[in-house]
Amino acid sequence: MIEMYLTDGNPRETLDNILGQRLGNYEIKRTENGKPYIDGDPLFFSYSHSGGRGLIAISDAPVGADLEACRGKSGQSVFLRFSEREQAEIAEERDFLYHWTAREAYIKLYGLKLAEMWRRIEFFGGKIYVDGQAMPVRIRTYAFWFGVGAVCTEE
Repeated sequence: MIEMYLTDGNPRETLDNILGQRLGNYEIKRTENGKPYIDGDPLFFSYSHSGGRGLIAISDAPVGADLEACRGKSGQSVFLRFSEREQAEIAEERDFLYHWTAREAYIKLYGLKLAEMWRRIEFFGGKIYVDGQAMPVRIRTYAFWFGVGAVCTEE
């Protein structure tokens, strides 16, 4: 079960309202790498914001979410850091953002460090690969009028 919420502004206030209604008193903690969680609670969540909007994913299993607004930029310097297989799937900014958000959602799912994982991860053919091996995760990508989002869960 995954619930998604799209918000105006930073999603933290909406997340706090949802968690408060469901859990009453709670405290958000962070792992060593900064992944937020609620100690001892079987509720998992991830959130992201970009361009004045937010995306929240809440689940009964680990989840990662990312959101990026279209900005009309080419992202050429970052584009060149994608693998050749990924570059072949990227024709415009939205394609670029699908790849970016899928990678970020995977990293957030496991609470990994972007700087350590970036060159090891690929997203192509709708799947995440780490060091060339397909990962047992499911990526859902979403097109919004203002940008792109992705949610990642284990299969």
